[in-house]
Amino acid sequence: MNTPAKGRRLIDRYLSQVERALAHHDPDERREILDGLRAHIYDELTNRTPSGSPSMDEVRAVLSGMDAPQSYRQQDEIEASIRVGRSRWLGRLGFYFFLGALGLFALSLVLGATISDALLRGGLMLSGMLGVCALGLGIAGWRDQFGKAAVIGALIALVAAVVMMPTHRVTSGPASPPPIVEAQTQPTGP
Repeated sequence: MNTPAKGRRLIDRYLSQVERALAHHDPDERREILDGLRAHIYDELTNRTPSGSPSMDEVRAVLSGMDAPQSYRQQDEIEASIRVGRSRWLGRLGFYFFLGALGLFALSLVLGATISDALLRGGLMLSGMLGVCALGLGIAGWRDQFGKAAVIGALIALVAAVVMMPTHRVTSGPASPPPIVEAQTQPTGP
């Protein structure tokens, strides 16, 4: 395509403004975006002028149809805001899972003497699963303070549960039946 020098300068100025807006991106990613924009601009100019020599008005029309260079930065800020919001949401959810796991664990231990052994084991297992979920969600939401609290709390609770599990089995395991004592009979008189 035979673009006039002024038209090339307009295109280069637009692309340099976009490049400044994308300064925080990785250089390879930035180059890929700029190459794609340059190809799009020249495709649009080719579609408008099949003869191959676009006028300045056509170059301006194509550039005015493009997004403003600042919009690339705004879109990145919106995506960053979404990532932060998602992190906050996951961190809080992880923290609530941790609180649920802790409450269920405490409830299982407090009611352990009055409920059946199967319910106790089920409550402890569910508490452990909630703790693992809290750990995962806390890691996903690490940027938020609730996410960090969920990770730390879930790790402490899970380590404590692993340490307490063998102790709990020994102290509250099934009681063995009393030993069978054979009755010794004394022979009675002759």
